[in-house]
Amino acid sequence: MPLTPREFALLTPAALGGWEEYSQFCHALGVPPSPNGYGLLFCEEDDGRHVTLATADITYWYLLKDAPPWVRAELSIPPEKFRWRRDGWPDEWPERNGPGPTG
Repeated sequence: MPLTPREFALLTPAALGGWEEYSQFCHALGVPPSPNGYGLLFCEEDDGRHVTLATADITYWYLLKDAPPWVRAELSIPPEKFRWRRDGWPDEWPERNGPGPTG
């Protein structure tokens, strides 16, 4: 099903206020903590369901984030670039408490 990126966020220890908060968010997302962090895409499926994608390729994430809206509108998100997928957005995850990453 096609995904439409709605928001972008950088998941790093600095963005979340420290290593402990970062590690907790990584655990909720289902990714191992990484010193370089992750680029997150908060997407919508055609039926309106929310999906969070994560990539360790921060350079690629910045290319998507900085692309003009008309490029992102016709974007096909390569699964090999975004290896991690979680249904919902962070505020919809039951085990998430506290602040999320910033974009």
